[in-house]
Amino acid sequence: MKKIALLTSVGLLFAPGTRTQEHAPTVDVCRADRAAWSDATERTDYLNQETKYILDGVRNTNPVMKLSVNEISLRMTEMGTCQSVDEPHSSAYHDLLMFYDGVIADRYRRFVVRHHLLEQFKAEDAAGAR
Repeated sequence: MKKIALLTSVGLLFAPGTRTQEHAPTVDVCRADRAAWSDATERTDYLNQETKYILDGVRNTNPVMKLSVNEISLRMTEMGTCQSVDEPHSSAYHDLLMFYDGVIADRYRRFVVRHHLLEQFKAEDAAGAR
């Protein structure tokens, strides 16, 4: 059984079209994307709206809510790479990466609440499942 799983994994790894050549973004791409994605007013609005959602159930209509988790993950990956590509501005990339990390954490929390999984989470955590 383990051999089948290993062969399947290796087969998928080398199958055509399952992976692409990735190149680090250029400094210009990093800076342009950070500028496009890092609107301080929009980030503050997201956080304020998310707080209202948690406290009062008011829907968060910030544009960041329209981004899929996949899109957010891609942005996080790029900002992480940009930290080393554009070292003089690495803290700005880190700040944006951490914002997106918080957005994904918000999505996780919403999922757990929406599917009534909080009690299960607490019970498993208390039992040492971490």
